[in-house]
Order: sequence, then C-alpha cells, then structure tokens
Amino acid sequence: MASIERKGKKRSKSFYRKCAYGGKKSRIGGNILEPGIKGFLVMCNNDEKSAVRECYNIFNEYADQLYGPDQTNKQPVNVDESKEDSDCDDLEKALKQEVDGLKDTVSKPKRFQNVMANAKNCVFIRTTLEDPVKLVTTVMDDIAKKRINKARYAARILPILETCKAHAEDIQKCVKKVLSPIFSTENPKVFSTYTILYKARNNNGTTCNKTDVISSITKLLNEINPDIKFSWTNYQAAVLVEIVRTVCCVGFAPDYVRYRKYNLQQLQQGEKFDSSKGDSVEVFHKPDNKINDGLKANEHSANDLAGKPNTSPTLCSATDVETISTEICNIEETEPKMQYTKNLEKTQSQDHVVSEEEQIHSVTHNSQSYQDSKIVEIDDMDKNKSLENDVS
Repeated sequence: MASIERKGKKRSKSFYRKCAYGGKKSRIGGNILEPGIKGFLVMCNNDEKSAVRECYNIFNEYADQLYGPDQTNKQPVNVDESKEDSDCDDLEKALKQEVDGLKDTVSKPKRFQNVMANAKNCVFIRTTLEDPVKLVTTVMDDIAKKRINKARYAARILPILETCKAHAEDIQKCVKKVLSPIFSTENPKVFSTYTILYKARNNNGTTCNKTDVISSITKLLNEINPDIKFSWTNYQAAVLVEIVRTVCCVGFAPDYVRYRKYNLQQLQQGEKFDSSKGDSVEVFHKPDNKINDGLKANEHSANDLAGKPNTSPTLCSATDVETISTEICNIEETEPKMQYTKNLEKTQSQDHVVSEEEQIHSVTHNSQSYQDSKIVEIDDMDKNKSLENDVS
C-alpha cells in the first residue's frame, strides 16, 4: 500500500504553548522566580504544596509578632451610601455602581506569596518585608529554645535579600548592593569571619562559574571591609549564592553553624556550640552513664553550697566536660586491666588446685597399678608351682 501523506498546515509553537497552559496564556510576568525580588528559599521533602502551607503558617505567626497583622489585603474603595440608596430603584444604575466599585478596589501584593521556582524540592516564597533575615533568625531562635516541631515537609529555610540574573557581573553588582551595609566598618555587629556557599540547580554554570563567583565576591568584600576574613571551616556567617535556573538568589545567613545550617528538623535538638570558644554545652542525663553521673555529682555539690535545689539538665562549660570525660576515659582504661588481672589470678589459682588434684590422682593410680602387678606375679608363681607338682 502506498504511504498516505498527511496534508495540512504545520502547527505553530504558540498552539503547543496554549496546550501546555490549558488553553491560557503563559504566566510571563506573573508569580514566577525573577530578578529584583526578595524572600525565602525553602528546601522540602518531596511535597512542595505541603511545604508551602507550613511556611505560610510559620511566617505569618512570627511576622504578626514582629510587625503586627497583615493589612495588605484588598480593600474596596468606600462608596457613598446616600447615592447607592437613591439609585436602588433603577436596576441598571445599581449594577453599574457595583461594577465600578469592583474596578476601584485597590490590590496590593501579599506579605508572603509563593512563586514558581521550576526546580525539584525547591520553593521560593516572595515577601514584602524589608529584612527577611530578621524573621528567619527569630524563627530559628524560637525553635532552638523551645525544641518544638514546626514543620514536617519544609527542611531548610534560607533568607534571600535579592535576586538577579545568573551572570557573574550581575551577581557582583547585587552582592555589592546588598552586603555593603552588613559588612561595612560602620556596622557595630559586623562578623569577623565569613564563608561563601555556592549551589546551582538546573544550571550548567556557563555564565556564572563557581570559582569565578567566589573569587569576585571575596575581593569585593575585602574592599568593603579589609578586617573580615574568609574561611572554609571556622566562620560566623555565610554568604549564600543559590542559583535556580537563570536566576541567582543572594542571601545572608548569620550563625550558620550554630543554627545547624538553618535545618528545622536538626534544630529541634538545640543550637550547636563551638567547644573551642568555651561556649556552654547543654548535657542531658541518661541512666547508666558515667559522664552524666560525674556531672550530676558536680551539680549536687554546687547546689548544696549555694543552698539551691538540684535541677536538670545542667549547663557546664566545655572545659569541664573535657576534664570529666578524660578522667572517665582513664577510669575506663584502668578498669578492664584490673578485671583482667583478677580473672588471671582466678584462673591461675584454679589451675594450681587442679594440678594438685591431678598429682594425688596420679599417685593413687600408680600405687594401685603397682599392687595389681604384684598380685599378678604371685598368682603366676602359684600356678607354676602347681604345674611342677603335677609333673613330678
């Protein structure tokens, strides 16, 4: 059969775009991740919709405490009731007034709004707040102190100060604009050490290479404040460079290690302290634990001297924990040796007793065998004598 050629005009790309959006126009300029916005970058566990709902609840709760309730909802323009009452007789005029009232409603952007990030397990929530870092740090402080579970699907929340295009030049301009007041010498709360955390999602890195971006940002921050130092391991704050497709999210995360990388699940265990700086370490008592027993003894003695009741858990310095742990390690090292020597002495004494018993048994056995041999010899002699008598 001859092949049937399909006749007809080739469909344009706009047709397939409309099909992808359900017959509607593409959401260009709508709620999508674009340059020039700020908010929060949320990493979630496979359920983005539930993570967005959890973040809305968390952000609204703490934003109401800091800034008061949200008043950016749609507020209709007041219409004179006298005119509405006078024109109620005419139906057409009443409908026209209602339509005009709906058109005149003042629409403002919401305080928190989810936008399309187009990346798996990654959600971006836009905000109208001036300082997203303040809101996130208050959330982390509350979770660390109260040790409460605020989210199940939202894993990490990172504050983003501004977004820009994922190009090296644009990133440098955005960093200079956003981080200059934070790292300036005039800021009394400036951090002495920092690091740069770079992460790219759905981006091949051709326009913004990792090494080039990090080197350019370090040079820029050194020009802003030459007293601060860059470090990969020991740092107090982190500069976030999160690239999602063609958009770069520039953020700032103070106390990144202490807040356990802004992970909500891990932060329920409490803040992470640096023992090298002499920070206090919170110790929880468990049964049959020698370290906790030593800490309890120190706590009881201190409370007895102060005349206070004993409470738990206790806060002790990192040096005290280290000294107690070294002493207990020495005890644990010496205890097995002592137990081994005791067991060895027992085995040697048992071996000694057994050897004496064996010696006695061997002596009795030898004497018995000697007597049996003598009896056999006497019997043989008697038999020989009887044979000789018979022969004679």
